[in-house]
Amino acid sequence: MIGVGCESCHGAGPDYRKIHRKAGEAFEKSKKVTARASLDEAGQEFAFVEKCNACHLNYEGSPWKGAKKPYTPFTPKVDKKYEFDFEKSVRNNKAMHEHFKLVGTFDGPPTPKFHEEFQKDAKPAEIGKED
Repeated sequence: MIGVGCESCHGAGPDYRKIHRKAGEAFEKSKKVTARASLDEAGQEFAFVEKCNACHLNYEGSPWKGAKKPYTPFTPKVDKKYEFDFEKSVRNNKAMHEHFKLVGTFDGPPTPKFHEEFQKDAKPAEIGKED
């Protein structure tokens, strides 16, 4: 949808994008590993289920406990295509962005749900590419 970008799910990115870039470069150059906690401290969001639900399940009568006004007009009552199940949606390549391998680049929690599954089919990392 228009207006939905990286920061809608990952949080405001100026600080953590720099960490991704520097960590990728450091890993490629000397295999230096960066603490994943540094991303969390810089504001990268890892509570993806809640971030998705905040838009997709915020309607009156929603099963999501966080639903509150103002509600979204895009509800299953309007059209079945608005039904949302995080577990199924994150596995839908059309709904998600491409993933790039970060194997060894970051170490430690937080590890998002499905991280290993995404990394299994991820493309090789691109030096200088902001993730």
